[in-house]
Amino acid sequence: MGGRAGWFQSGFRFGAAELEPEPEPEPLPVGASGPVVTVRPSWSFVATVADGVTLQGAVQGALPLDCLDVLLSETHLLVRRSEAVLEAWEVGSAPGLDGKPVWQQELPRDEADTALPLVPGGYVFPWPPFFAPLPASLRVQKLALGHEHAVLLDAWGALFTWGSSRHGQLGHGDLESLVEPQRVEALHGLPMGEVAAGGWHSACISGAGDLYTWGWGKYGQLGHADTASSDQPKKVHYFMERGLCVVDVVCGPWTTYTCAIQNPPAGGSSSLRPEHSCPMPESPPRGPQGSLGHSQASGAPLAPASNGHCQWNTLP
Repeated sequence: MGGRAGWFQSGFRFGAAELEPEPEPEPLPVGASGPVVTVRPSWSFVATVADGVTLQGAVQGALPLDCLDVLLSETHLLVRRSEAVLEAWEVGSAPGLDGKPVWQQELPRDEADTALPLVPGGYVFPWPPFFAPLPASLRVQKLALGHEHAVLLDAWGALFTWGSSRHGQLGHGDLESLVEPQRVEALHGLPMGEVAAGGWHSACISGAGDLYTWGWGKYGQLGHADTASSDQPKKVHYFMERGLCVVDVVCGPWTTYTCAIQNPPAGGSSSLRPEHSCPMPESPPRGPQGSLGHSQASGAPLAPASNGHCQWNTLP
């Protein structure tokens, strides 16, 4: 059975009268113009990135036209502008962003399109101090920051998680927290192309376009047609049953946003969103280094800061 391509959401819907479970993905109502590039959620409002950036929920309106992407928190917006500049603004400045930003950082123009939160030399987040460095030897392809945990995709498509696991969001089959990255063994040997982290749940997409989710499921945000939580990754069958291939995923506090396209015919390819194709990664090199690119024996592990957000720094 074929299904309609586009963006979908499961879990809590902004604008819903109550926090009622929505355990199966439904098409995302879009108020922005043009094809949706991504969705950037916070707790009380969400941004839709299309031809422009539109805010919906507790904060509403369109950001200035030179805003290309944004990360949200309840206190700040971190905006990437067309002049290859990152800026942090207090939420009260939205949507017009009048005045001066509270933080600013220029990006090298040849790396200005790097997918947030990764930026040259580290990663950014929408609360002070807004930037943290990553070790130069750390081979990171994608990074997603949840409320109390992180999900990292290495250069070969292997998935690592760490932080709090009180709702099973690390995917290791238990509720034990971790202070340094650990490979998600349930997905070992299955290269991934995209990762996402929400309030207390996580998601990833395989190179074949299959969506896996795990963690807190109270509002149906895992997309398994129920409200159960899971401490290990589970494949979401909704898209596969409708002949859809998942190409992007974003997790909010209690919502999962998914972009899916029609499966291309055998031997063919889809022309929609080709930047999300997931080539099979090469095998990691052999030797003393771990797959994250630093020595597991002597490299400094990453650990959470106790500030109520998932910010990661190297241990001394």
